[in-house]
Amino acid sequence: MLTMKQLLILFMICLLSPVFGQKTVTGIVQNEKKEPMPFVSITIKGTSKGVKSNVLGEFKIVIPDTGNVSLMLSFIGFEKQELKITGLEPLIVTMVQESKSLNEVVVVGYGSATKKELTGATSKVGGEDIEKLNLSRMDQALQGQVSGVNISTNSGSPGGAANIRIRGLSTFGDNDPLILVDGVVYDSEGLNALNPSDIKSINVLKDATAGIYGVRAANGVILVETKQGRLNAKPKVELTSYYGVQSTSRKLDLLNATEYAIIKNEMFAFGGQDMPFNNTALGVGTNWQDSVFKNAPVQSHNLSMSGGTANTRYSLGLGYFSQDGIVGGPKSHFSRYNARLNLSTDLSKKLKLNSVFLFSNDYRNTLPENGIGSVLYNTINAFPNEPIRMPDGSYSYLEEVSDIINPLAQIANQYNWSWADKFVGKEELVYEFNENLSFTNRYNYNYAQVQSKVFSPLAWFGP
Repeated sequence: MLTMKQLLILFMICLLSPVFGQKTVTGIVQNEKKEPMPFVSITIKGTSKGVKSNVLGEFKIVIPDTGNVSLMLSFIGFEKQELKITGLEPLIVTMVQESKSLNEVVVVGYGSATKKELTGATSKVGGEDIEKLNLSRMDQALQGQVSGVNISTNSGSPGGAANIRIRGLSTFGDNDPLILVDGVVYDSEGLNALNPSDIKSINVLKDATAGIYGVRAANGVILVETKQGRLNAKPKVELTSYYGVQSTSRKLDLLNATEYAIIKNEMFAFGGQDMPFNNTALGVGTNWQDSVFKNAPVQSHNLSMSGGTANTRYSLGLGYFSQDGIVGGPKSHFSRYNARLNLSTDLSKKLKLNSVFLFSNDYRNTLPENGIGSVLYNTINAFPNEPIRMPDGSYSYLEEVSDIINPLAQIANQYNWSWADKFVGKEELVYEFNENLSFTNRYNYNYAQVQSKVFSPLAWFGP
């Protein structure tokens, strides 16, 4: 039987044994200029255990003494490094910036430059990032993606326009930025016509880098590049498609029929008037929000092909997009057909011909929105004690207040259509004298045919 002294010695051995199986590694993290790098993540490979370097770039980490341990170092904008620990001597680690981010090409007003050479205030969104978001409009690719750019929607219905503001308001007049698609001026209200799947990149110029465009660039410039082919590349065919269902994420907590009757009786009683409801046990009544809000389908299908020969690059695409509204369904609808051709031919070693053709056909149905008399205004103010339809099948009249009408009757009697055909393109000759000097002669064309129809049938919504 072990004595108390023996038990105490055994307990101390068990307590200290993990310590003898570990060792401490110290070091300093610096950049290529030998400057200390704080907040670099240092973790033990294969585990979640780790530390961060301090403001002097120093770190200290305890690792198991197994003889086969590696440390992983990472920091945003720098290449990850793996260090195998062979001893206890202090480490000096030099982090190397990612060449990909430094050499990324950014399009500016006077041409293009790499990020490491660029000093102006610019931002870029790549086509890969846009495709991941499954967007319906090009301007949505900038929302929350680019600093200093504010996107506000004028309408929540499908196909609704948006306001783009770069670094706030600059004038009491027009604050829209200048938008160029492959060098062709584009109207911000017509961004519905662009297919996000056709976009290679979006560059936003916020300062003097846009000065080459003159006074039109006072509110900033947005440069949109469409996808292009590559020389000596085999034909590449790509098909992307998705289908989804939209629904409202939140509804207002409104009174049901019983609550409405009780509160209205109390209001009349406090005013010394006869109470309108003899019986307040009306149950739940009509939930107008559930009746108006519906699940709405959204779908997108895109087919593209790109490639090139020894002297020619080509890229073409076809697209279809359709979206119904969660209010009104097909009465609040947007659909779009797109076609794109981007062709570039080397006529000689120094002379190049670029051709871009963009076509879109979009169709939109709308309902009254944004204010008194809109469908949602009537929905949240309709009386829960009133039915949607009368016993004879006709829509009910909401007679208690003159400016509130049955929202479902309003939807059924709205017929607003608009459609547009748009052709945008350019023919461009580029002569390169050398790698630093070139001459460009460009012919742009931008043609749009817009039509709309409104039919307002005679309808009685009540007094």
